[in-house]
Order: sequence, then structure tokens, then C-alpha cells
Amino acid sequence: MRPPLSRTSSRAATVSVRPLADSSGKPYGHARAVLLVCFLLFVAVRLLVGRHPYHIDAREYLPFHTIVEFLSVVVSLSVFLVSWPTADGVSSSYTLVLGNSLLCVGLIDLFHALTYEGMPPFIVPASANQATQYWIVARLVAAVAILAAALSKPHNRPNVRRHYIGAASAVCGATAVLALVSWQPIRLPTMYDEAAHRLTTTKVALEYLVMALNVAAIAAMAKLKRGEERTRQMLTAGLVVLVFSELSFTLYGSVFDVYNGLGHVYKLVGSWFVFQALFVTEVREPHRRLEVQKAVADRERALVEGLQQAFLPHLPSGVPGLAVEGAYQSAAQREFIGGDYYDVFHVGERRFGVVIADVAGKGVEAAVRVGMVKYMLRSFAREAAEPSTAVSRLNEAMCAEDTSGQFVTLFYGLLDLDTCVLWYTNAGHEPQLLLRADGAVEVLEPCGGIVGADAEMPFESRSVCLKSGDALLLFTDGLTEARRDGQFLGLRGVWRMAKEAADPGLGITATRLLSEVQAYAEGNLNDDAAVLLVRIWPEQLPPIDQAGSPS
Repeated sequence: MRPPLSRTSSRAATVSVRPLADSSGKPYGHARAVLLVCFLLFVAVRLLVGRHPYHIDAREYLPFHTIVEFLSVVVSLSVFLVSWPTADGVSSSYTLVLGNSLLCVGLIDLFHALTYEGMPPFIVPASANQATQYWIVARLVAAVAILAAALSKPHNRPNVRRHYIGAASAVCGATAVLALVSWQPIRLPTMYDEAAHRLTTTKVALEYLVMALNVAAIAAMAKLKRGEERTRQMLTAGLVVLVFSELSFTLYGSVFDVYNGLGHVYKLVGSWFVFQALFVTEVREPHRRLEVQKAVADRERALVEGLQQAFLPHLPSGVPGLAVEGAYQSAAQREFIGGDYYDVFHVGERRFGVVIADVAGKGVEAAVRVGMVKYMLRSFAREAAEPSTAVSRLNEAMCAEDTSGQFVTLFYGLLDLDTCVLWYTNAGHEPQLLLRADGAVEVLEPCGGIVGADAEMPFESRSVCLKSGDALLLFTDGLTEARRDGQFLGLRGVWRMAKEAADPGLGITATRLLSEVQAYAEGNLNDDAAVLLVRIWPEQLPPIDQAGSPS
């Protein structure tokens, strides 16, 4: 049921997800351990080769360089591909910054690999200076992007337009760098002196600038809140490795020496850490979190459905002159499971209370509230002479609890089998149907407001005389609001369906009617649906002195 005032809220289950950890229990990618390994490796190489590093033959170095650079390109493009589907739904703005920037970096790294000294001509003949120009531009873009990502607001989620603008800008930027280095290299400072076979001062200075930017990003990562520990640890580890990569690239003389190779290895490992940070944070962890939430939701659904079934009554059977049948179907989606229920109970000798109700709210709270309403109404009904009195007392009791937004719509009828009279109060509920044995249909309209909204709400009792074979069809709005192609079934649809689904000589059954409604909605009910069918045959009643007390 959807109450007039949407003040009812359901408390969602709180799910705690622990940070991803390795077998030691420490957060994955501990930066200090990475720092120690990188430092020891750098010192070992420095001690082994000294100031005059070993020169590797170009025929041996080029395959290594090409493979490492292509792997780095794959990692960069993977970061972009991971960020693209997740940035609008799960991630923060650093996903967009990293993803689009590393798309640009990956393309420039590809140009660097294709123009490396010793490679076939790519647009223009390959040269060490040209490849180094591509290299330093890519490293500056990557360092600025990671620093910007570290400084971005964690919950500033970008929109779809920024996705496309960012990706287009990355491609255009890489294309502009390609054109500038290929046709206007004199506009860029020389990075490698090919005559002297050494790095220029400008190139070394820019490498130190890249290192400074990476150190600044590490400092920014340290300020990230505790909830982003996984991202902070892995990005910090990646930045530590990239610092050692840039340090190695300040020491080489030949583009084929050991320091150059060491720098490329560091770069590949650092890029992998960055990819892992984004993949774990934006794909693996959200997926794991969704699995945990789904498990909690499934347990909650099972609990709610169990409570609902527990509150559904054991309908009286074997009562002469009275046939009762109920049917209930939970909503297709867990978040729509609410507080529908029906009830039939003995009030006095040959007198029965019949109830159909819809308690506002969804989930466990609504299911628990059903129990409260059910047993309070039973108690008031056995004390009151008229349905309106019982409903009024229920209304006063609910309002006294000061439970804001906890509304109930219900139909309560008092059926007297001796007089064949049904006294009823329809408190803000759906109009109900009285199916006459001769095929006529009467609509039992509301005669009072919803229960629990106003302690002074007036309620009225009405009566209708029943004849043999007449059936009282009670239901909740899950039936009338069943829809197909956006079209509600409605009251007339329920009436028509009740007539069409009736068995010759037996009439409609609650189970068959509910099945027909489900078929109409193609199995996707957007709300709980409850049906209660009460039919009488007065001629089957035994004389008063033989009836005894109903059990």
C-alpha cells in the first residue's frame, strides 16, 4: 500500500565490508614493503654496474623494450576500459580523471614504442630524441593525472557527458602530441643528445619534476579517509615504483643500457599497481559488496515472508453454511514486500469476523506491524457490537502510539450466519465486491478514512443482506494495481476476471483468481496481493439447538 503521506521509512540493513587483505591480514599492496624491494633492487643494480652501465645490444634490447611498452599500453587502456562503465555509477571523479588520462598516456606510450631508436619508420624515421620526447610528455600527463585524482573529492561523481568529453580530449591530446613531435619537433626542447649519446639537462630536470609530482600524489593519498584504504595502499605502492622508474631514467646514457631497462621494468610494475587500485576499488569490491547486500536482502526477504505466512490465519473449515478460501502472493521484488494480510475469526455463536488489510510500509517493520494490527483488531472486535466501533478503537490505539506514517487501510466485516447479514466498515480500503449468486455484483465502497492517521477519524458501519450462494470477494490493491504494458487491471478488471475465471457450478476460487491476476501481470506483481473469498449457504445451517458452539 502507498500511504497518502510518504513518511514511512524502512531501515535498510547495514552491511560492513572489510578491506581487501592478503593472507597476512594486512591491506593489499603495502607501500613500505614495495619501497623496500624497489630500493634494494636499485641499490643492487647501482653497485653492480656503477656509473658506467652495461650497454645491451640493440637487437636484444628492442624486443624487450617493445614487449614492456606494449604491456604498459595494455595496462593503461585497461584502466580506461575499467573506468568507463563504472565511473557514472560506482566511482568518484578520480576514476574519470585516471581513466581518460591514462587513455592519452597509453596512446603516447604506443607512439614512443613505435618510434624508438632501431624501430622501422613511423610517419618519420625513428630516433632516440623523438622517442624520448614522447616519453617525457606521457610521464608528465600521467603524474599530473594521478595527482589530480588524489586531490579530487571522493564523492564527486561525474556525469555521462564528462565521460565522452574526457575520452575525446584524451584522444585529441594524444593526436596533437603525435603531430607536434612528428612534424614540429623543433618546437619542443631536445631531450636526448644523439651526437653525445647522453640525456639533456632539460630531460633530467623534467624527470625530477615527474618524481616531485608523484611524491606530492603520495602525500595526498596519505590524507584519504580510512574507508579508501585499498585505493590508497595500491596507488601509493604504484607511485613509489614509478618514482624509482623516473630515477632510473635520469641515469642512463645509451637508450640500450641497463638503467633504461630497469626504468621500464619499474614503469610496468607501477602501472600494474595503478590498474589494480582502480580494478579492485571500482569492480571487484563493488561486486563483492553487492553480493553481501544481496545475501542480506535474501535473508530479509525470507524473514519477511516467514512473518507474513505466520500471521496468515488457519481459515475455518467444516463450518456448516460457510466456505472460506484465502490466497496470498508476495511482490516480485523484495523492496515491494509489504503488510497485506487477511483474517477470519470467530466472534460469537455463528458470527465471524472477516478482515482484509494493507499495512503501510515495506519489509520487516511492515510485517511485524501486521501482527500488532491483527491481534488488536481481533480483541476490539470481540468486545464491540459494530465493526465501526472496533475499527475506531484500533484507530485510537494506533494514533496513541504516535507512530507517524504507520497507516492501515482495512475492510472489517461481521458476518452473522443466522440472519445472513454482513455488517462492515471499509476504512480507506479498496472498494470490495459482493458477487451475487444470480450474477449481479455490488461494490462495497469505503465508509471511513484510513486507520492511524487521525484519532478523531469517523467510521461508519453499513449492512448488506446475503443470500444462498453469494460470495464476498475481498482483496488488496496488489490486484487492482497489477499492470501490463503500463495499464492497470483496476476494479472493473478484477470483476471481469472473477466472472471469466469462475468454474461452472463452483464459482470463482481465490487461488484461481490470483493466478489469473499474476498471468495478467506476466508474473511481475509490483505489490503484495491478498485475496479472501467468503461464500454462504444458509440452508445448510443446522437448527440453533443442534449447532452447538463453533470451535
